[in-house]
Amino acid sequence: VVTKIDDEALMVPETAVVKFAGVTKVFVVRDNIAYQQEVRTGTRGGQGLIEIEEGVAANDQVVTAGMTKLEDHTRVTIKPTDG
Repeated sequence: VVTKIDDEALMVPETAVVKFAGVTKVFVVRDNIAYQQEVRTGTRGGQGLIEIEEGVAANDQVVTAGMTKLEDHTRVTIKPTDG
């Protein structure tokens, strides 16, 4: 059963989404600093992706690995992905 199709949906890897104490967030990177950003998630897509309905813009750079070591305002180094 298809409940929703949205070609404009902003999708991120589910592993990028952190849930703690009732708060759902991702880390976005600006000027090599990671910032916590509270988000509202939507539907899960295929291939391990989840929709971000609110809290992140399409041009934001979202951290997809190493979130357990991050805190708000942590300096980060961006490494290219394989593929």
